[in-house]
Amino acid sequence: MKMIKITVIPLLILLGSAPLLSWAQPAEPLTQSSTLTPPMIDPDCVASTEVCQQRAEQREALLRRCATDPEWCKEYRANKRQMHEEAQALKKQCQEHPEQCAELKQQFNQRQAQQRKAGHQKLENAQMQWCLDNQAACEQWKIDFKQMQQKYQELRRQLEEKYPTRPR
Repeated sequence: MKMIKITVIPLLILLGSAPLLSWAQPAEPLTQSSTLTPPMIDPDCVASTEVCQQRAEQREALLRRCATDPEWCKEYRANKRQMHEEAQALKKQCQEHPEQCAELKQQFNQRQAQQRKAGHQKLENAQMQWCLDNQAACEQWKIDFKQMQQKYQELRRQLEEKYPTRPR
């Protein structure tokens, strides 16, 4: 629950204050080249430096994606809001009926799993449709992906040779 608050509240603040600050700064789209400085780490982050850095990078990636695709961002926020409201409702139900809490949590987790599965299926369908609509690009993507997998396998093999005593 705290994790949702930690990620959603700063995001909403940043997204809400962006139009207010637009008069003070020239409009520059967020691109990979404009983020050469490391992402701002949350000063309230109490986890390890690596975890805080990773969260900052994820937040920056989310902001870049929202800047490039506002419709996706709108859906993302709506889904996060719905998940938050469902979790709050579960918490309230557990407080009102502690004897049913385990069953309510199980039902909640099943609904979440179904939503994840539906989202995964939607993504697969969109990818299949993209391949049907863009056959040349799809074939090139498959070739590039296969080459990347081969490079990964080679690098992994080299790493395993470098550390042969590591359990596999």
